[in-house]
Amino acid sequence: MSPSARDRLSETIENLSQNRQSHLTEEAIRAKAQYDQMKDDAMRAKKFSRSDGAIEEFNENVHILKGIFEDSQFDEIVYNLSNPGRLFIMQLLVGILRGLGFAIGVVVILFLLVYLVANSLPPGTIGSVIGIVRHVISG
Repeated sequence: MSPSARDRLSETIENLSQNRQSHLTEEAIRAKAQYDQMKDDAMRAKKFSRSDGAIEEFNENVHILKGIFEDSQFDEIVYNLSNPGRLFIMQLLVGILRGLGFAIGVVVILFLLVYLVANSLPPGTIGSVIGIVRHVISG
């Protein structure tokens, strides 16, 4: 396109736009401004509602995480790990109690077995069994 053709094209476009401005009334200009304002307000409200939804979703996720941390007792685990002396004492006591529970369980089961065997054998049999055991032990 030659420079003179460009100049004529730009003059024609400018003339058209000036003619168009003269045909617009004040009322049309105000209506356009009101429309633009309403459009901007709607866009802002939409952005605000999106951010409200995001905030609500964030709050919901925070509540879910809070429940998970409370159920998992995460704070107690961190406290115990940060205090090694207390952790050692707790593990020692748990080990002692487990051993004591095992010993009590073995005694109860042996007592029940002896009681059931003693009641199922005829009288005097246990005495003879004990005598045989003493004889074997003494050599």
